[in-house]
Amino acid sequence: GLLFALGLHGHLTVLTISDIFQYYSKEHESTTVGLMLGLAASYRGTMQPTMSKSFLVHLPGYHPSSFPELEVPTLLQSAALMSLGLLFEGSTHPQTMQFLLAEIGHRSRGDNVLEREGY
Repeated sequence: GLLFALGLHGHLTVLTISDIFQYYSKEHESTTVGLMLGLAASYRGTMQPTMSKSFLVHLPGYHPSSFPELEVPTLLQSAALMSLGLLFEGSTHPQTMQFLLAEIGHRSRGDNVLEREGY
């Protein structure tokens, strides 16, 4: 919650990409969700490429077929989609919009039926 609040006030722009991936490497879902949404709020509408890449890591639908298959919880996938939407707000970037629309209409890739409501 704290990371999300800091992001809403625009204070997460001081984090470097190595700081961000250090948070991601902790593999704590709530922290990762708060960080992604906070970063998206801080960089809202900027289409910042580094932030975009950090969110796309959590979306298996964007990975190339040669990429190793990762098990990403649906909660993180949903947060990454929301974050991308905020990051590209008002941009009308065609490739990103096509990807987001395709992902929104896509069924969850998770095996757990209970996790599908977030996708």
